Amino acid sequence: MGILDNAKNKANEFLNSDSGERKSDELLDKAADAAKRKLGADKADKVDRVRDAIDERIGGGDNNTRPGQPHDADANTEPDHGTAPGAAPGNA
Repeated sequence: MGILDNAKNKANEFLNSDSGERKSDELLDKAADAAKRKLGADKADKVDRVRDAIDERIGGGDNNTRPGQPHDADANTEPDHGTAPGAAPGNA
């Protein structure tokens, strides 16, 4: 697995670099904008929370805000997993 570990390390190095962070932010912003267009304005806050959670997960995030977006460190970024597979509602 040496070659896969090497590729993973290089990908992580890129994502944690300044250029990698800028590129991942750009791609996440484009995806979030597309999702907002499809889902509508009423889902925009949820889309932004998910986008920020993904950014934290893949790149460690940053303390900069996206243009026009407030930085809310207290936002709930935990995904809503709903009911566990195979469980009845209320018995997750």
